[in-house]
Order: sequence, then C-alpha cells, then structure tokens
Amino acid sequence: MLRSHVIEPKYPLALERYINLGDFADIAGIKKKKEKLVSLFDEYGNYHKRVFRLVSCAAALESELFELGLSGISLNRVYKKAEGIISREIKGRGGGADTKKRFLSAVSPQGHIVLFDTLVNLGPRVFVLENNFGLGHFLLLPVLKAAENAGYKCYVCCCPLSPERMEHLIIPELELSFVSSTKSRPFPFGYHRKIRMDAMIQPEVIKDKKQKITFSRKLIAALIEEACDTLSEAKGLHDEIEAEYNPHINFDAVYSLADKTSEEILNT
Repeated sequence: MLRSHVIEPKYPLALERYINLGDFADIAGIKKKKEKLVSLFDEYGNYHKRVFRLVSCAAALESELFELGLSGISLNRVYKKAEGIISREIKGRGGGADTKKRFLSAVSPQGHIVLFDTLVNLGPRVFVLENNFGLGHFLLLPVLKAAENAGYKCYVCCCPLSPERMEHLIIPELELSFVSSTKSRPFPFGYHRKIRMDAMIQPEVIKDKKQKITFSRKLIAALIEEACDTLSEAKGLHDEIEAEYNPHINFDAVYSLADKTSEEILNT
C-alpha cells in the first residue's frame, strides 16, 4: 500500500504552510486514466510488499549471525582495542560535536551497493574492519563517543538491514574513517590499517556452526539479490506511472513555484 508522507505545520502560516502541487495538474485528464492508474499503483504496491518481506527475512538471518558472533566474543577485548585506537587517533579538539546518521550502503534497484569511494575521498586514514558478523558496532561505539567528547563532527553510517547497528564511521575533520568489509562486499581500495573483528570470536563457536553460517550467508545473498531485482522491476513500473502523469502536469508552473519558494526561504 502506498502511503502519503505528511508533516503537519507546527506554526501554520506563521512559519510553515502547505503547498498543493495538485493545483498544477489537469485533474480531468488524469481521471480519464483512473482504471489504468489504479492497476499500476496496486501492482507497484505489491512489488514493495515483496521487497519488504525479502529484506525482513534477510535481516532476521543477519541478526542470527550477529547473535552467534556475539556469543563467542569478549566485549572487554573489543573495548580495549577501541581504547588503543582512541589514544592514537582521536587527538586535539574539533570545531563542535555534531553527529549525523546516514546510510553508506543500500539495497537498491542497482543492487546491494556500498559507496566506498566516499570514504576514500574524505581522507587517507581508513581503518578496515573485517566485519562478517556485524560486531564492528561495538568497536565503533566508544570511538564515536570519544570523538563526540573531543568536539568532532561525526557521520554514523547504519546497516540498512539493521539500522540500530553502526556499520561505518566517518570523522571528516580528522580525515579518519572506519569501514566494514565483508566477504560479500569487500573494501576495494587501499587502507591505513585492518582490524580483524572476526578473529576475536572464539574459533570453536564458528567451527561448530560452520555449515549453518555458510547456508545463512548464501540465503541472505539470494534474498538481497531478489529484493534488488524486484526493486528494479518496481522502478520500471514507477517510470510507467510517471509517464502517465507527465502530460497532465504544468511543469513550468511547478518550477516557477519552486524558484519563488526557494527565494522566500533564503530571504526569511
């Protein structure tokens, strides 16, 4: 089901107001296509329901692997490793703490992508975490806290399947970043140092569940691939929907309103 995303004005007209883009549409012309549009929108909604189910299954399997890895690792050892990184890398004072959450990776119509080049462009000091179980989150938490306390702006990049877990961390002022690298999405560039998170897990924990781990990873990859393919099909359908609407929209008026509104915002 498609849902409208609405933000109610907190101070109507005084600070915020509604903009009705429907004023620039030929409603009568669009209504002539209502049967086709209803069919397209229903089909489009079904694609997204399927993507949600596929990604949810993949996320559940990844959570199982996370819990498995967590059962065999000493967090005190992880925190000690983080302390060493903090003492060497988090120095001086930043221009003001300001932590923002972002996604560096995504399940998309173009596949399961990770914008690794963003990290390289921000600075040479890249720490690569071998992070096949998602346990890098526990190493990055104290590093983030130390950077915030030192007044540095940070970008926390969350895992798209489990947004509560940190996957990458970027501290631009220090030209420092931490990136998770996995077997399915390895970091393809040069790096400053590598931290073998997986090696901190007790070997017997992984050995005893080796077949289960291999099966789960293959299944996760298949689910994600199918989700991306479905999103690609949905994108094609979305383009078809736009093609039905476009002849009935006065885009010159829309762009004129956009220019007027942006000028109003900038001059406020």
